[in-house]
Amino acid sequence: IGSESTAAFLTKGRSGITSVEMAKAEKKDDKDKPVVEERFYTRYEALSDSSNTNRVSGSAFRAVIDNSHPLAAGMKETMYTLKFGSESIAPSSSFQMVGHYDRDAASVLASGFASDENKKKIAGNGFAGVSSMGAGKVIFLLDKTQYRMFWIGPSRMIQNAVMLMPGM
Repeated sequence: IGSESTAAFLTKGRSGITSVEMAKAEKKDDKDKPVVEERFYTRYEALSDSSNTNRVSGSAFRAVIDNSHPLAAGMKETMYTLKFGSESIAPSSSFQMVGHYDRDAASVLASGFASDENKKKIAGNGFAGVSSMGAGKVIFLLDKTQYRMFWIGPSRMIQNAVMLMPGM
């Protein structure tokens, strides 16, 4: 069971353990200067506006759950998930998506802050799912499922992963 950064580590681009891939941001033309260079020239008055555009820190996102899957047993079809980063898992045939963010970038953010660029990057991509590996399964839970135990959203998924998934 990979949760948060461990789930990202289990992907093809990080460790190569599975063939699941993280969603990638759209690339800009080579003519554009990299964002890293531009931030060094940001005026102080604009600093607060630009410093948070590449981060998602503790925002609630709308999500859709496949509650017919054992990983989501006992859960409602829609929920909110607490996100602390802009990473998400790209849909693919090597990954059975159990939970994904709302597909509409305009409504994916329920509460908090995320730039338009991050909302587009996250919308429709997965945060929870399963990939087969040998005789077993790799379970991806990209968001914080038990954050300070006040966020009820996807917390049942970790329980289902431990109790129900080993026999599946």
